[in-house]
Amino acid sequence: MNDVLDQEAILTDLAARLFDPVLVTTYRRATLLLPATASRVTIDTGLTWQDGDRALRLPGIAVVETKTSSAPSLADRALWQRGTRPVRISKYATGLAALRLDLPDVPWRRTLRRHFRTVPSSALPELTVPHRSEQEASCA
Repeated sequence: MNDVLDQEAILTDLAARLFDPVLVTTYRRATLLLPATASRVTIDTGLTWQDGDRALRLPGIAVVETKTSSAPSLADRALWQRGTRPVRISKYATGLAALRLDLPDVPWRRTLRRHFRTVPSSALPELTVPHRSEQEASCA
């Protein structure tokens, strides 16, 4: 991170003293434009979160976000027809809640339970994401 801040000449000396990476989030993004309504759809795949030596990968999940000015777009309607309903998610906060037992998971609990699953990886250590009650029991 400091390399990026140095390259862009952003807070170079201050950044080295104040900022430490907390979570690294990576994914591949495709963006689609619906010109008739100026709506956009972003599709994020290959989600990976890394916090130090702990990591979580979700290669079989896509986060699809529709962005429209007001009324539902054609993309929204197509997703609804397939039974896909909107889910509140922040990739950053959800990743932190999954990896860090010391942080509250209340806003992201439903997303974690419904959509996250453990996926073994040869490159990163496997991480199981249990329900919060199981996490709390294992910390006691």
